[in-house]
Amino acid sequence: MLSVLDPTQNPNTISLKVLIVEDGYQTIKLLGEGLCSEIRYSFIIQQVRQSCQALTRLSQEAFDLLVVHLSHADPHVFDTVTQIKQLGLTLPILGLRANQDEPLTLQVIQAGTPDDQVTENLKSYRLIRAFRHAIDSQQRQECQRLNQEKYQSVIDNVKEVIFQTDTHGHWTFLNRAWTEITGFSIAESIGTSFLNGIHPDDWQKGRNNFDALITGVQQSCRPTVRYLTKSGEIRWLEVHARINFAADGTVSGTTGTLNDITEQVLTQSALRISEERLQMALSGSDLGLWDWQLITGDIYFNPQWKAMLGYAEDEIDDNFQAFEQLVHSEDLSRVKAVLKAYIDRLIPIYEVEFRMRCKTGEWKWILSRGKVFEWDEAGNPVRMTGTHRDISDRRQAEEALRESEAGERKKAYQLELALCELKNAQAQLVQTKKMASLGQLVAGIAHEINNPIGFISGNVGFAHQYGCDLLKLIDLYQQYYPHPVAPIQEQMEAVELDFLRTDFPKALNSIREGVVRVQDIVRSLQHFSHLNEAQMKTTDLHQGLESTLILLQNRLNKKPNIPAIEVNKQLSRLPKVECYPGQLNQVFINILGNAIEALDEKSQQNDSFIPQIRISTEIAELNSTVIIRISDNGLGIPAHLQEHLFEPFFTTKPVGQGTGLGLAVSYQIIEKHKGKITCNSQMGIGTEFVIEIPITLSHKTEQLGQIKWLRQAIGA
Repeated sequence: MLSVLDPTQNPNTISLKVLIVEDGYQTIKLLGEGLCSEIRYSFIIQQVRQSCQALTRLSQEAFDLLVVHLSHADPHVFDTVTQIKQLGLTLPILGLRANQDEPLTLQVIQAGTPDDQVTENLKSYRLIRAFRHAIDSQQRQECQRLNQEKYQSVIDNVKEVIFQTDTHGHWTFLNRAWTEITGFSIAESIGTSFLNGIHPDDWQKGRNNFDALITGVQQSCRPTVRYLTKSGEIRWLEVHARINFAADGTVSGTTGTLNDITEQVLTQSALRISEERLQMALSGSDLGLWDWQLITGDIYFNPQWKAMLGYAEDEIDDNFQAFEQLVHSEDLSRVKAVLKAYIDRLIPIYEVEFRMRCKTGEWKWILSRGKVFEWDEAGNPVRMTGTHRDISDRRQAEEALRESEAGERKKAYQLELALCELKNAQAQLVQTKKMASLGQLVAGIAHEINNPIGFISGNVGFAHQYGCDLLKLIDLYQQYYPHPVAPIQEQMEAVELDFLRTDFPKALNSIREGVVRVQDIVRSLQHFSHLNEAQMKTTDLHQGLESTLILLQNRLNKKPNIPAIEVNKQLSRLPKVECYPGQLNQVFINILGNAIEALDEKSQQNDSFIPQIRISTEIAELNSTVIIRISDNGLGIPAHLQEHLFEPFFTTKPVGQGTGLGLAVSYQIIEKHKGKITCNSQMGIGTEFVIEIPITLSHKTEQLGQIKWLRQAIGA
């Protein structure tokens, strides 16, 4: 083996392995002369004497270039070159011949040698140039092949059919999706008309659209057609087609995609059948159905809805204006207000009672209920559906009762107002007592647990010492009486004395650790027993965070297929904060609980993922505000959902796994503390919640807020 121009002398050169087939050393000599100034490539050269030996060497190791000395002296050289090509070896082959021999030149061309040089008067630089040309040409071909493979891979793996036709509608190109959707192979389809498989009922539509494209009537089209597959199955295809132009600007045919929308069509059909069944059910009840398209303003009123007011099906237009004209003028503004409040998501359901004019001119009381069932991508309502029920009998009975009690109502107005205030105060008192009782119950349970735990904790040390003393005594007995009597020996074996000697201290240590764990839980229960204290108090927020983490410890530990969650705390020195400690603990447990669920979900998707929660605290804004940051490295929350996080009943969890109230309640609690809570999240990186609350609160402001709330409740 000969190495020319050691690549260690110039680390930027490309090292290439060259196999030379030559009986002498002329080519190697020329390389040695020419490569001294070569800076782009360095060569590691091997030589064999006969061309048949080259085939063996190429099967054993990889080379970047093959140099063959062509001559009649080696009768197998052309067969060898041909075999190399047939084996699919892609390395460039450079042929050198000794003279201008025309028959030899013909054999070179037939063998497929990409280049040949005459060695007569051949300079070393010409040989190096031939090397460069052969290698660069091969590299360009390989690059072109890789690009073609990438392009073909993209075409073959898209789920839509990509097609081209000529001006007669014959397929000229189809990708692999064609076979997956229709069952027809590409080979048997190319050259056939696209109309061959179209359903007879859609054939003319397909023909008309194609003619409109080819004649230039339209530049593109997007019809939906049924197509018969090879098995006879009907598939619904959405066609996106446009004109295709040749290089000279003339129309060469069409190009586009076919999208299989069969499942979507079947789903819509099933929905239509379901709606028809619903209509049948409603026709036998006393409910009227309305279906409102909020974008266009069109409303569908079913026959029962119109018959409820005495109208025939064609006597009321299907639009919102027709509805407005039938609603009593005194009720219309209230109906619109309730409707707006629901659409703005201020109330969970649209429900309102109002009067509507019948065909006879009388008024009927209607109970209307509805809900938005379709929203667009921006979160705006698109479709709303609901029912009408005739409640005139109930309202008339209520009206009669009100009229009979009108006099007494007037006299009792002040009493009712006072009673309302009393009830509100009583309700608050009951709630306060209830939560106080709950706190006492939790505190009592914690106390009852604490007493026996204290007893166990106080005695486990003595038990450990006594056990060690007994084991030492047994050791002394064994030392001075190494051969005990048979009954003692049998008992030692029965109780497994050696195992007991090592396991007994471990068991006591486990008891001690369990006692410490129970004591931590008891302290947390005692802390959480203040959960709903009615009065504010100055509290150590770090204690609340620690208690919350203890209560969540079981969820933080390792679970099957889910690693334990690391909790990193960076807690600054904080003063005690004036707050409702239990309510802040509720905020902490809501945020940390959501973080644990997000981390568990990401752990199930990624076996190498290390889940982490970071908690930090600091003081900001001239030492008047405390900032608590709770972050995780979970999946993150999409940007378009973040603005809805604190809305009641909004949740990103699957149906049935979340109420959507945790963060909404947390938001209200922080607002009650005159603070703010924000969320920063990035997909794939994680989520951070930032809580800012003042260190002290104005009692006067809090009292005024309570008075305002009480007045609003009385007014309502």
